[in-house]
Amino acid sequence: MARGIAIAPEVRAVLERSTVADNVVTLPAGQLDRALYAAVDKVLKALGGKWNRGTGGHMFAAGIGGELAEALGAGVVVDQKKAAEQFFTPRAVADKVVERARLARGMTILEPSAGMGALLAEPIRLDCRIIAIEKDEKLAAGLIGLLRGLTGGVWSVDFMDWAPGSLPAIDRVLMNPPFGRGKDMAHVERAFGFLRPGGILVTVMSPHWTFATDRQAIAFRAFVASHLNDWEELPDGSFRASGTDVKTGILTLHKGSGGNG
Repeated sequence: MARGIAIAPEVRAVLERSTVADNVVTLPAGQLDRALYAAVDKVLKALGGKWNRGTGGHMFAAGIGGELAEALGAGVVVDQKKAAEQFFTPRAVADKVVERARLARGMTILEPSAGMGALLAEPIRLDCRIIAIEKDEKLAAGLIGLLRGLTGGVWSVDFMDWAPGSLPAIDRVLMNPPFGRGKDMAHVERAFGFLRPGGILVTVMSPHWTFATDRQAIAFRAFVASHLNDWEELPDGSFRASGTDVKTGILTLHKGSGGNG
């Protein structure tokens, strides 16, 4: 169970005086003490908010009034982002993923853990057909608006439980799956199965698979070795902007015409 963050009385007082308008929380006028602002910001970030200079407040993926009121009533907030392993792909990392994918206009793209759509900006620009999976219902609703008419479908379901029926040929898979307990390895192997022969999968992953001696990691290394592949470890701090210093890398897998690279 994720640990809760206690809402101190002074933080509660600030939030109770804040303005909530749909998906934006605007703090009261006047400058807060640095320590108090940091404490307020921590609570809003735990609820999924991020400071947005354009709106002058903390912006959320969807309406936040009910969840904020519930947290204030309980006196504690659970960092849902960490609980759900929602560490969204920073722009610089997303650019690297897209570069390795060799996208072309009109391709069909699968994104198995789409989040807020960080990996989808270039596919959108290229008018690709996008199939997006995101188990968080609010994020999935946001993806429907983001993708407009370019989507082959948005499913609000855990990718490992996804049962789509018939699908068009998947040209590319772009993904940043959850890492905990080897989930990234399981997600990558399942996603690769949807890829057409000649397609490319590019994923952000933990480097755990490259050195661990557990059965899953050993099997995954054999799976990767059976295909044309490339692995690049990313610099430390690549995901710091998303709230974590976890070590990461980018794995590229090519699916040969016979299913092997």
